Amino acid sequence: MIRIAKEVKPDVLVLQTAAQDWLDQSLQYDYIKAYDKYVKALKEANPAVALSVQADIVSLGYSNQAVEKRGPEWWLNFFDLSLQSGYYTNTAYEYAFSKKDGIWLEKNLDDTTPRKLYTEPTLNSTILADHIRPIAFVREQGAHWKLVYTEVGLGWFYMD
Repeated sequence: MIRIAKEVKPDVLVLQTAAQDWLDQSLQYDYIKAYDKYVKALKEANPAVALSVQADIVSLGYSNQAVEKRGPEWWLNFFDLSLQSGYYTNTAYEYAFSKKDGIWLEKNLDDTTPRKLYTEPTLNSTILADHIRPIAFVREQGAHWKLVYTEVGLGWFYMD
């Protein structure tokens, strides 16, 4: 890939993370940090190349129903971390399976009222943004807290 970055000078290079990672049932969304050395080497070879990263979000759980699926909270955190880590874009292998399994986020919020976005489901936690609209609902905690995805990433809304 370094030679491709230097000699071909593509607009975008995609780092497809390893299947050995994907097969780890306890894989954390931040596993892409282990790929930082490759990102650094590619950027040194060609500072202008845009990098993309690919993950696998569902295929392990889809092929073996006993395996817990990586739900929206996992892959939204992965997507956010990849962008924060300097990747130009990202993609997820087998996202179509998540649609078949009913865990894809799609128009699942009726209330899009702008609210404060908290880091944790407590009013004492850090406020990530004020007056922000949710894009999608991820999960609930208790009667008043909803984990939502927004244009600034994941966070908690207090629903009074």
